[in-house]
Amino acid sequence: MARVHRRRGLVIAVLAVVAAAGGVMFFRSRPELLIADFVEQLRAARKQPAGAAFDVTDVTIDGQTKRSIVARDQTRLTYHVTLPRHAALHVAMALAPQVWTQPGDGVLFLIGVSDGHSYQTLQSIVIDPHGARAHQQWYDATFSLEEYAGLTVDIILNTRAGEAPTATTLNDVAVWGAPRVVAR
Repeated sequence: MARVHRRRGLVIAVLAVVAAAGGVMFFRSRPELLIADFVEQLRAARKQPAGAAFDVTDVTIDGQTKRSIVARDQTRLTYHVTLPRHAALHVAMALAPQVWTQPGDGVLFLIGVSDGHSYQTLQSIVIDPHGARAHQQWYDATFSLEEYAGLTVDIILNTRAGEAPTATTLNDVAVWGAPRVVAR
């Protein structure tokens, strides 16, 4: 009789593990739901400076083409987004390939979130393809926005001159590749 109870307990434990794994697999296999496509919503974004500093185009690097926002000089894009549970920001960063061989000192990319009370930097990276051949690529990044679930926040994409004290905006043509908020 004790043997039957042990087997039954073992079977229940195995079924619980299989069910839990199935739930994880179900969650992972759920498709991403697009919440905000920043390329498509560029007109609605708060742009600094306003006007000609931004363009939308397809940019191809290493055979990967991404619908992108091209930002010239020092810029800021602010998107007002209401975030559901399990939201994430996907974005790729690069400098436009046509400036890789031109003189320059790179671009500082800054990504942040403001909930109206505080600001949190999600990413701060200098990309300098003229100074470092290894920077001649897409820098793909994903940031969890789970802590802001249910809130309306500002997602802010900044570009600045490189970090050196003498940095200039010479040939600073930054690319935000396929920036979007998704949820699972």
